[in-house]
Amino acid sequence: MADSSTILALDVGGTRVGVAVASPDVKIARPLTTLQRKAEDFWRQLQALVDQHGAQIVVIGLPRGLDGQETQQTEETRVFATEFNRQLPEVSCVWQDEAVTSVRAKEALDQRGIAFDKSQVDAVAASLILQDYITDQEMVR
Repeated sequence: MADSSTILALDVGGTRVGVAVASPDVKIARPLTTLQRKAEDFWRQLQALVDQHGAQIVVIGLPRGLDGQETQQTEETRVFATEFNRQLPEVSCVWQDEAVTSVRAKEALDQRGIAFDKSQVDAVAASLILQDYITDQEMVR
């Protein structure tokens, strides 16, 4: 990882953005919250989370089709990242492949045997994106 600051991750969807956090000391991602993307104060809420956790890096999950090709959601996520860089220029934004993280998140929640909603899936998906990023960074070392 680039430095010792807390890292946030985002699972960007059309309606919601799942958010996860990881401390560089613990190196275990955990679901944090889900933000409503269409909320008037969305960017303020995201800035507040960045400030609260002292994050200098935000990992954004990059979706692709099962064949590895870019999809409409890939393009929408790239547009989101452009706006992210405009709204939060002081934060480094990095990509992480998010292959089937929502499916993996649903499976993880199902295994717990408790009822869950879509916002929980989004936050867990963000934690999987972040854990994958952490693992990839450790392998590079």
